[in-house]
Amino acid sequence: MQVGGAPRALPPGLDLAAYRVVQEALTNVLKHAGKPRTTVQLDYGEADLVVEVADAGRLIPAVGPGPSEVPGSGRGLLGLRERIALYGGELDAGPQPGGGWLVHARLPIDPAAVAAPGEQPAAGLAPRSVGPR
Repeated sequence: MQVGGAPRALPPGLDLAAYRVVQEALTNVLKHAGKPRTTVQLDYGEADLVVEVADAGRLIPAVGPGPSEVPGSGRGLLGLRERIALYGGELDAGPQPGGGWLVHARLPIDPAAVAAPGEQPAAGLAPRSVGPR
């Protein structure tokens, strides 16, 4: 995982939305591409958080069921796009020109809603890192 900018605690809903972007993107990599080289990047800007998950594509057939055999609703990215829109953000997902897949989300951050260093974020929840556990 790569992190740019100064990481900081986010409001709980925004933090969860960013976590879900990474979770859904990594789940889709495993379901549809196997285990290709994958990067997760978080860029903290002054006014936004950009989350990107990119994979190199299917290099060799994945072990396990093929993409059409994997159970699920197939609406993960649609639901994620709606979740991100609730926070005024944008989500794009699609194939990369050189192969593989890219999920790119931009979430605006309201500086007034972000806890100052040493303070608890809204709702008293402890900050947690964004990413798979």
